[in-house]
Amino acid sequence: MFTQSTKANPDHHSQWLLQRYLHGLVLLIGLTLVSLPLPAPAHSNEYLDTIKGDHGGKLRMAEQYHFEMLLANGEVHMWVTDHADRPQSTMGAAGNVKLVTDTGIVAVKLTPSGANSLVGKNSRIQPAGLMRAVATVTMKGQKPLQIHFQFDNAVKK
Repeated sequence: MFTQSTKANPDHHSQWLLQRYLHGLVLLIGLTLVSLPLPAPAHSNEYLDTIKGDHGGKLRMAEQYHFEMLLANGEVHMWVTDHADRPQSTMGAAGNVKLVTDTGIVAVKLTPSGANSLVGKNSRIQPAGLMRAVATVTMKGQKPLQIHFQFDNAVKK
């Protein structure tokens, strides 16, 4: 009387298992992709020129750091943060800055000052006109980084 078998259809069971497997695989891949860190967009110097640093200085980027430089009468101040603007310790860091002006080159040694800053002093630092600065900073245990700044109307403190 019954024309259909009472036994389970093996093809239907195989399809059901395959669907469950694929559903789990898609879910696993989706969760993996969502949990991956997204790359932060790179900041060009042109972009950083549109932003004033937290201390009113010029911003530049080198490797994993942002550097903010501020020139004041007789002083160079530099603050170091990561790309998320979290302060980075300058303990054990060292550096120097060469300021190029229309009257010559002023060399300044940078030393740690505060939690995430470096400071250098030289009475010949007088912010005025066009100035270029080349800073070389070595964070503790890392290779030296070179950072270039240009001040059209040097930032004053």
